[in-house]
Amino acid sequence: MIREIINRLISYYKFRVEDSPIYKLSRELTPYEFLILIVLSQNTSDKLAKRAFDNLVSRFGRPLDPVKIVKNPNDVIECIRVSGMYKRKYETIRNISDLVIERGQDFLDNEDPSTIRRILLSIDGLGRKSVDVFLLFRRFYPTFPVDTHIRRISSRIPLVEKVDYDSISNTFIREFNNDVKMLMTAHLVLIKHGREVCRALSPRCGICPIVDMCEYARSREILQNKRL
Repeated sequence: MIREIINRLISYYKFRVEDSPIYKLSRELTPYEFLILIVLSQNTSDKLAKRAFDNLVSRFGRPLDPVKIVKNPNDVIECIRVSGMYKRKYETIRNISDLVIERGQDFLDNEDPSTIRRILLSIDGLGRKSVDVFLLFRRFYPTFPVDTHIRRISSRIPLVEKVDYDSISNTFIREFNNDVKMLMTAHLVLIKHGREVCRALSPRCGICPIVDMCEYARSREILQNKRL
């Protein structure tokens, strides 16, 4: 069922993971910069997160230097204000910067992923989703980040009995058998579907390519109406 859903969505959106901004940025940025961008993207739009990141680059240059970030808190806060929750995000960025100053950036790309996961999760402000995004897109580690869109779609179809992070994530990991490209694709195309069609309010069930597989649509009699 999951493969059928993802394949339909890929076809519907003509989706290619290589064309996605996050995939490109994960290759173009340093691991430290990519982590900062992930933090900035928390609870805001991709557009505002990128604007905040670009503000940092305009102020501090590239590659971003963790020492400069730590030594100029007021400037950093002003740069990232546009992304919202800027005080909390600054604290997380400062903690990441302290870690990189202590260990160097190379460990983010070279250390065992399980160790990276443990270390990053110990940083206040970095949760499962943020760390899994880093591991999947930067390290090509087979994990599956779960956001609100994916949780909503998983609940509506439903794809799992329990709609918690571990159940959803592990279900997709098992389904795609450590295929990193498909895990990336499933993650991103589900988010796209959640933003554009399977929205929290006023879902557009009438144009949904997987409506026939959805219990939520059945409960709203969408299928019956669509046949008339």
